[in-house]
Amino acid sequence: MLAAAVYKGRQVDAFNALLTAGSPSVLAEQRSLLDHLARDQQQLQGVSDLKARYDGQKKPIDQLVADLAKQDADLPHNAAAQRRSMPYVSRANLQIGDLVFYYADLHHVAIYVGSGKIMTAPTFGDFVRMRELDSMPIHSIGRPG
Repeated sequence: MLAAAVYKGRQVDAFNALLTAGSPSVLAEQRSLLDHLARDQQQLQGVSDLKARYDGQKKPIDQLVADLAKQDADLPHNAAAQRRSMPYVSRANLQIGDLVFYYADLHHVAIYVGSGKIMTAPTFGDFVRMRELDSMPIHSIGRPG
């Protein structure tokens, strides 16, 4: 355990003293512990990198939701009624925040979040997830306002 404390505290002189003192079995034990600590540190760095990527992707979505809330748009619950309540937008003019309506009977709607992605909950009570814009047959696109 002393090796772990020295390693984490980056006390190089004490660390070198640990490695140059003691019996071969103690050194082998210390080396095994240090290898384990190095693997843990690599895993933690991987988790930190993943969290940074997630946070970077989450910020624009948080902003989008905040912007939509500021609009105070009063949208009907039904997707077909939502479609009728707003102007059509061509795919060429698609912008972040536009609503994408799917299927001929308009039974699904998602929010366009940019880069060819939509934010959608596949069914009531399901988790919200990111999908490709063309992951379902697009009926039309509308812009709330």
